[in-house]
Amino acid sequence: MSQFLNDQAVVPRIFAEQAKDPGSWGAMVSSALLALDMETDHPESFTARMRNRTQGGIHLAEIEASGHAARRGAERVAADGGSLVLCHVLSGEGFIVQDGRQAQLGPGDFGFYQTGRPVEIIVPTGFSILFLKFPQSLVTLSSLQIADLVAERLDSRSGLAPAVAGLLGGLNSVVDTLSPELQMLTLHNAVDLTAAMIRHELAATVAEPAGQKRVRFESIAAYIDAHLQDPDLTPGRIAAANFISVRYLHAIFSETGETVGSWIRTRRLDRCARELRDPRLADVPVSVLSHRNGFKNQSYFSQLFKEYTGQAPAEYRAALAGAAPRAPRT
Repeated sequence: MSQFLNDQAVVPRIFAEQAKDPGSWGAMVSSALLALDMETDHPESFTARMRNRTQGGIHLAEIEASGHAARRGAERVAADGGSLVLCHVLSGEGFIVQDGRQAQLGPGDFGFYQTGRPVEIIVPTGFSILFLKFPQSLVTLSSLQIADLVAERLDSRSGLAPAVAGLLGGLNSVVDTLSPELQMLTLHNAVDLTAAMIRHELAATVAEPAGQKRVRFESIAAYIDAHLQDPDLTPGRIAAANFISVRYLHAIFSETGETVGSWIRTRRLDRCARELRDPRLADVPVSVLSHRNGFKNQSYFSQLFKEYTGQAPAEYRAALAGAAPRAPRT
């Protein structure tokens, strides 16, 4: 993916949205990205600009702004559907304040916050950032896992952060040159890599006894992902492979708000949806994709997929391709 991005032509950076006062900037950001209230101590010299690209509910924005504070209070989050925001600081400094924690971010650092909870972003003198916003439903992470990472600083030199920084930087440079289908694919890849970075950070930083269950969960989740193609993947087999009882396995998953079975089903559906979005797999029959992701029965898979996405598999694929649904291939 990185080589693909590097091979694309880089277009000039054109910031379509620009503002010279915090009120206009707040209205602009609220309309394009996220409802926020803006204020600054220096309104006479305030400047801000943004270029926002979006596909399928995922936003990739480059933002440059002078010193200000952005606040999202309880009244703003009441009707929020729940998204995650990843901020990657390119230059300057900023603070994310959420859930009683504060993260100070400098050049190269990452920070997360949830749109469904009050948050404050403070920019003392100015910054330039990349902003990736995506529905929380796109990542298989529990609310507890996400809560552990909001308003925490992630160093761009550790774990998977360099890979995420490289992908976001490259994508930001070339996304405007890509077709809508490739924009969708690459933005989803960015979300997937971001989720992997979150998992790695959670596993690497947990050391307290209470966190050992979370570490075990990460290991079990990785085992499940590696064996999704097995139609006989059951709680008993998963528990045995991870040297725990079935009862304890269910106890671990109960803290995520999901059962073991629903977790496996969702991961399989996510993977099928991803492969149906991939233009390189456009000629692979739906039945082949579903079977290799652990679904034995095509009719049952089609029923589950429509419940999950609102569309039958062939319709989902055709809608992304911008064409009429093709007859299913068996």
